[in-house]
Amino acid sequence: MKTRLTSSLLLAFFMLIFNFANATVYTIQTANFSFTPNTLDIVSGDTVRWVWINGSHNLSSTSVPSGASTFTSPLNATTTSFEMKFTVVGVYAYECTIHPTLMTGTITVAAAAGIQEQTSYSVGIKAYPNPFTSLLAISFTLPEKVSTKISVFDITGKVIKVLANGDYDTGNHVIYWDGSNENGETVDHGLYFYTIEGKNINKSTGKVVFGL
Repeated sequence: MKTRLTSSLLLAFFMLIFNFANATVYTIQTANFSFTPNTLDIVSGDTVRWVWINGSHNLSSTSVPSGASTFTSPLNATTTSFEMKFTVVGVYAYECTIHPTLMTGTITVAAAAGIQEQTSYSVGIKAYPNPFTSLLAISFTLPEKVSTKISVFDITGKVIKVLANGDYDTGNHVIYWDGSNENGETVDHGLYFYTIEGKNINKSTGKVVFGL
């Protein structure tokens, strides 16, 4: 039994070393109002490098798997490259916030051979109406019962209000925000962000405008 356990541990160790030793660096070019390629499939442990070619751009994650770090960086004549090593399995979405309708991309990270990782999922979160003046509805769908947290932030990253923080059952859900902070005070009109996160949930961020 002890010998069998030791062999399994050694096998896992050598497979881990093998996977990291064979990790790949992928390059995405930033030019002509596009990320090329704008979709990429990689495995855990690989690195992605964004390289500036022309224009003035940036990149900012809009959705990452639960437990993964968000990322942001300028890409211009001063900052000509940015790279990140991806270790959490799931789908990452990003955009150039200067040209969000033109420049978007996705990176899908699969588990490296021999490594088991928990699958994460998106929950189809939507906010409406947007802009809103009195009441915002935020809907999402869960494939399983899971602890879920939904928060609203201002443009500085300060948490304005936590709208949900607890267990939600499988199925469709809707929560509401009336434009107030944690003290019940109405916030200033302007741009706000909402996020949803939880175990195995791809952390997603959206934008809403309060007031017209």
